[in-house]
Amino acid sequence: MKKNWKKIVAVVLVLCMIIPMYTIKPKALSYGGSSSYRSGKYYSRLTKVSLTGNQRTDIVNVAKSQVGYQEGSSSSQLAGTTYGGKNYTEYGRWYGLQDMWCAMFVSWCADVAGVSSSVVPKHCYTPTGLQWFKDRGRAYSRAKVARGEYTPKAGDIIYFKSSRNNNSTNHVGIVTSYKNGTVYTIEGNTSSATISTNGGAVCEKSYSINNTYIVYICSPAYKNSSSSTTTTQTVSTDWLSGAAKDIVFDAEYYGTRYPEIKSTYGTDETKLFNYFISTGINAGHQASPIFDIKYYVENNEDLKEKYGNDYVNAMRHFVTYGINEARVTAEPVNLGDNFQARIGYAAAGLNFSLSDTNVITYNPSDKPAQVWTFERHPSGAYRIVNSKNGYSLATEGYNSENNIYIAPYKDSRTQLWYIYEKGDGTYVFRSMGASGCVIDVYGELKDPMTNVWLYNYNGSGAQQFTIDKISGPNLQNMKPVDIGTDFYAKINASVGMNLSLVDDNVIIYGDSSAAAQRWKFVRQSDGSYEIVNSKNDKLLDVYWATGISNSNVQIFQDHDNIAQRWFIYEYNGEYVFRPACSNTCVLDVTGNSTEPLTNVQTHVFNGTDAQLFKINKENELSAPVDLGTDFYAKIEASENMNLSLNDYNVIIYGDSTAPAQVWKFVRQSDGSYEIVNCKNDYLLTVEGNIGNSGTNVVISPDGDGLGQRWFIYLKDGEYVFRPATTSRNVLNVEGNSTKELTNVQILRFAKNDAQKFNIVFTDEPSRTSDNMIVFRNIMYAVETGGEVYGKCDYADFTEAYTNTSEEHAITIGAGQWYGPEAKTLLNLIRSTDPEIFEVLDTEGIASDLDNKNWSTYKLSKGSAKAKCIQKIISSDVGIRCQDKLMDEQLAKYIKEAADLGVTDEAAQMMCANLRHLGGLSAVKRVLGKTSTPYTLDSIYKALQSDTGNQVGTFRSRNKMVYDSLKTYLK
Repeated sequence: MKKNWKKIVAVVLVLCMIIPMYTIKPKALSYGGSSSYRSGKYYSRLTKVSLTGNQRTDIVNVAKSQVGYQEGSSSSQLAGTTYGGKNYTEYGRWYGLQDMWCAMFVSWCADVAGVSSSVVPKHCYTPTGLQWFKDRGRAYSRAKVARGEYTPKAGDIIYFKSSRNNNSTNHVGIVTSYKNGTVYTIEGNTSSATISTNGGAVCEKSYSINNTYIVYICSPAYKNSSSSTTTTQTVSTDWLSGAAKDIVFDAEYYGTRYPEIKSTYGTDETKLFNYFISTGINAGHQASPIFDIKYYVENNEDLKEKYGNDYVNAMRHFVTYGINEARVTAEPVNLGDNFQARIGYAAAGLNFSLSDTNVITYNPSDKPAQVWTFERHPSGAYRIVNSKNGYSLATEGYNSENNIYIAPYKDSRTQLWYIYEKGDGTYVFRSMGASGCVIDVYGELKDPMTNVWLYNYNGSGAQQFTIDKISGPNLQNMKPVDIGTDFYAKINASVGMNLSLVDDNVIIYGDSSAAAQRWKFVRQSDGSYEIVNSKNDKLLDVYWATGISNSNVQIFQDHDNIAQRWFIYEYNGEYVFRPACSNTCVLDVTGNSTEPLTNVQTHVFNGTDAQLFKINKENELSAPVDLGTDFYAKIEASENMNLSLNDYNVIIYGDSTAPAQVWKFVRQSDGSYEIVNCKNDYLLTVEGNIGNSGTNVVISPDGDGLGQRWFIYLKDGEYVFRPATTSRNVLNVEGNSTKELTNVQILRFAKNDAQKFNIVFTDEPSRTSDNMIVFRNIMYAVETGGEVYGKCDYADFTEAYTNTSEEHAITIGAGQWYGPEAKTLLNLIRSTDPEIFEVLDTEGIASDLDNKNWSTYKLSKGSAKAKCIQKIISSDVGIRCQDKLMDEQLAKYIKEAADLGVTDEAAQMMCANLRHLGGLSAVKRVLGKTSTPYTLDSIYKALQSDTGNQVGTFRSRNKMVYDSLKTYLK
């Protein structure tokens, strides 16, 4: 006995050593991500998350690792550490859509946490996600939660609306906990203070459950790694009878599915049912094609938590409540993602067909009314589309005896169908919105033209149908074609009809030369094309990147996503366009119409004329021209408007002899030109040396960059300038404007006037006008720069009476514009850039400009209005306008001096200084004391005796002007 005892101890010790070796450890999280994201701290945090197997815990932990992440402005800013404000995120890159990203963040967290899209849907549009949960009975309104009918849990998905008067959702987050009536969340694309659908960051937040911005809290059917054992229950089944019993127990189906049970009990329904209740349920048996109690419990989290493996009482819940909740009740079949088929009424040899829009049975034929396209929905249900008109199979309601018809698709539960196998080659079609109602032929009649309706499931032949697939054209067997890299073309839909626009919506319209019918095809690295409309440089786009039929096609700004990339296939001598957001849908003219203004959409590929297009190419830019090796020229953008400068920014400006408008063209060995501005020898440059459409054009020192080399093309008698950084973008005057100070950029070549320039040859310019800039700097220095050359205060604000008792109004800006001149400056800023002025004018300055007397306009420097004026005048446009106004005034004053007989440039500028200080009378007074010929020295000498007035008082100022003109004037 002792020896046996020792053996037992030894075995126990060995087991104690072995068991820890097999301890279940959390699973390490694995996520690749972009190189930008992997370089940042949020990727590092993510890699420290371990998956526990409890999906509620895992999705919350993944979300927590991202708190603080901020959106970037380009695909190079996906690390999350730099705010860019343009909706670029790692979550959008994963989804394939760089746009508003709260739903994409939730979808990403679920995917990274190992949660299937059948548990948390992959979505970017919040109404779609909420409807998905509603369709499965997993959405609880805020009011229900507030009443205690559901308690939120970690991992729940919470949807918000944007205002109390709006019932639709536009924001979503993940619940982390719920305590004492407060729900705690983590949300993407929000801010830390208030609900925001475009806040730009991942933040932790909290709300009272009484907050009416909350719409629904949804409970996904998460899986837990913990195992459970089954037990046997003995429960009364008096509650199970009538239609409910037919739904959960179909004796014929049960006997066919489990022949070993049928061999014991035969077809005795009572015995089969008793066996199912006592033994079959716990054995995991399914006794109805549309209801599987175990699947029902396992895929509804609240039922799983409440009933566990007490399947009989869970069934009782279904009969009492669940039959009206339209939840998922059994696993539907997967017959393929997209296919065409006829739906046969097996008992009569008839097919589903149409009488107008009503669904009936009819004798088999090849007519489109009997051909249906099955499109699998993310829920596992099918949208079933009739080929005659693209309308979807629908029910008028969710109750038994509601009619079945076809209608335009609205992504409604009335138009989605779960399909279940009956086990004999036939199928049952259950409405997503009705747990126990299926498609049924009225009265089980076998005559053609019998109506089809919705009816309680009863297992009869009236509810059994065949699905006979039809072989047809298949995109999967076709390869995209390469029809060129960059070219322009019209897209012909039918004779005389091209793809065109109404606003931003794509339609077909009669052939014309309008820019709306001109498209640029730009081939991408994956073989797809971006297709850019020449009217406004927007891209052919599938609304919300949806991959299902009847999605609208529009044009939209470039977001570099799957909704804007198109694979092109050759079919029957024409072309088919498939968006990258769908594997089965293609560009389609609604109803195969040839009428003008017909809408363009996507539809499942069927090879009909509605989906076949011709691509009519036009001539592209020819070879670059050779205009000579070294020459000087002006670049004329429009009549009397030339390329010029505003500091270092390139703009258009009225024709003048200023060096800023003269450019030296230096031909390079590759046929391009360096184009050098004669004001400062800086080169015409694409900012940042990049090639993106919309990039600003500036001047910068010679850096031998691609953005400083320009290929020049002759197009329609004028010239087009393309930087070496891009093959598709050219020099462009923003908005095709002809107004002074309009900005210059690069934009996709669109063959319009904004991109055509004249090259006007000229001689090398005189540099003397640079002296005007010197003089402006001198005037700024004496006005607000502390008499230090090169310094000034563009934001200067001086209260009334500060300088003298005669100044009854404010004085502003680097040039000390007083009263009415201050009004002139502010009006100039307002007219130059009205939009910026409106944004900056937070205190009603525009109203004061229109209504107040600026000869006596007074403000305290500390007032809100004074600070607003300072903000306006020190803005970029404010600084540009101050320089413009000062240059105009000084030029006027210099001309006045010339009219008085002053010919020396420096002397003219000294007179202009006196004019700016004391008026024209002061100039005449000083010149009256000056010996001729007038020179800077003689005027300054005479000025020393000009005492007892405002001009003579400012001796230090006048000396600084004199010394600076001597020092800096060329």
